[in-house]
Parts: sequence; C-alpha cells; structure tokens
Amino acid sequence: MKFPSTPTILWLVLLCVCSCNSEDSSESSMPSILGKWTVQSVQLQIEADINGDGVTTRNVLEDIPCYTASFNFQSNSNCTFEAQEVESSVIAGSSEIAFNCEEIEILNFLWRIEEDQLILTNPENSSEIVIFEWSFNEENLIVYDVRTFQGIPADFTFVKN
Repeated sequence: MKFPSTPTILWLVLLCVCSCNSEDSSESSMPSILGKWTVQSVQLQIEADINGDGVTTRNVLEDIPCYTASFNFQSNSNCTFEAQEVESSVIAGSSEIAFNCEEIEILNFLWRIEEDQLILTNPENSSEIVIFEWSFNEENLIVYDVRTFQGIPADFTFVKN
C-alpha cells in the first residue's frame, strides 16, 4: 500500500482546516444585524414619573404608548434610524404631562462594528455616535445606557422584523 507524501498530507490537512473554518465563520455562526429592527421596549434604569400622574414606572412606553422607533441596517453600511417626534405639554390645571406623537424623524447614518462597539457616523458632518454597550441575536437588538429620558439612563430593546 502506498501512502501520500508528507507535503500532500499537510496540504490536505490545511485544506480541510480552511474549509472547516470558512463554514464556521463568524458570518454563518453569528446572527446578522442586517435588516429592520423596531423598538419593543424602553426601560429606564430607575423608576420615574414620566408623565407627572404620580405613578412611577421604568417602562417609558406605558406613559408614551405612541412612541415608535426603528433601525434599518443595510449591507452597504447605510443605516436609517426613524423615530417618532414626541411633543409634550402640561395639562391645564394639573401637573400631568400630555404627550403627542408627531411626524417621524428620519436620520441617515453609516454604520460599522469595531471590536465590541457599534459606531454610527453622520455622513453630512462626520460626527460619530459610539454605542459602547449593546448586544444582539436573531431576535433582539439591545442598546444599553442611553441618556435620553429626563437624563435617566434607558435600555432600548428592538425586535427584528
């Protein structure tokens, strides 16, 4: 019986290792961020009375149910962020705040992932938004510790459409 030469065996092993690695590449084993993600929840890190009705909550969408937002990540590095503009006004004769959802604001970004950071760049002025704490899987995109509602850190959960 004749055995293959050592260089032939090494070449076959190298070929197999490369083939196996390409099948298990991060692209196939890691879920894709590409596609549209719609806000499902906005959770404050502490309870607050958002609308002044005397009831505290961590769930912003309980007090502002008309709020919507979405990311649409495209393979060409373009990203569109759409968010409902929310106007607030004090209800006459009370300390309660009424929220009215107005038109949807659309912002365009270029996106990239560097190490563990999601970076959104405004193509008009090159300003960057660096999201340090975030995670995603096939179903959820979570952006942690965003300072948006009354200066209180909030965690946004988006679901993939």
